[in-house]
Amino acid sequence: MKRGIILKFELLERIKFPYDDIGGYVDANLLINHKGKKFAKKRASIRHFEESFPRWQYEEIVGSNIDLAFDTEKRWQGVNLVTDDEKQFILSVFRRLHDNNEQNLFGGILTDGKNSLGYSVTAQLDDVTAVILIMRAVKEVSGLNSVLYRETARALTQQVPQLERIYLGVGGSSVDIQNRNSYL
Repeated sequence: MKRGIILKFELLERIKFPYDDIGGYVDANLLINHKGKKFAKKRASIRHFEESFPRWQYEEIVGSNIDLAFDTEKRWQGVNLVTDDEKQFILSVFRRLHDNNEQNLFGGILTDGKNSLGYSVTAQLDDVTAVILIMRAVKEVSGLNSVLYRETARALTQQVPQLERIYLGVGGSSVDIQNRNSYL
């Protein structure tokens, strides 16, 4: 794990991560499966989301949809307070995603079939650990944040099959932070 801690600080420093705290971590399988009595409400909210948006999709942020993800960020910033450091960080992350020059970054966008509902960007810190750097949801729909967490974890474990834990990052809006804290 010592190697992972060193990588974590190097990566976060390289992308100028503007936060002091990256939150606690959760077992990747927990985010994917939501097993157990404790997560009954989350499973119900996920079912509600899936019924409300039967054509939802989660796909990797690539050249063809990066503008949609960035527009989602602009919409999110239009209703939430974002510091200058956070704005610079987000621009840096999007540049790296666009230029594909940071192999440790992975972005995913959640749509209702054509419109963006939210997105996430993660970074792999070491062989078994990743951190959610940015997670934004632009609609207030039951289950949306839980689906974003689940699909982000699914996508990451497909990219990195040995992934064990995911730091949930700092959240974004108070809803994101509240949802993150419910997993911890």
